[in-house]
Amino acid sequence: MTDGEADTTDHVLQLALLRLALDHPVPDTIALLTGDGAGLNKGEGFLSDAIRLAGKGWKFEVYSWDAACNRYLRKFAENGGRYIRLEDYYENITFIEGDRQAVPLK
Repeated sequence: MTDGEADTTDHVLQLALLRLALDHPVPDTIALLTGDGAGLNKGEGFLSDAIRLAGKGWKFEVYSWDAACNRYLRKFAENGGRYIRLEDYYENITFIEGDRQAVPLK
């Protein structure tokens, strides 16, 4: 995937996030599976949109790998929602082809 493709994918997902919030005017909870906090200084990106929506009453759960999560995104989630470390679910969400299957959650 090229940088342009990644940007396009992120923009499509961000647009879907904003449309979801506009189409459902009663705030609820949105789950973000990302570690990307890029673009905050320019008012762009997942974190900027999440901050906008949190200001309208939306709650957020951020699911990410600690090593890949932008520190500001993690702080945002911990302060105003939930941060879920994917490391805690490694055996449940990963597998090794021809070897180990994912372990069901209990």
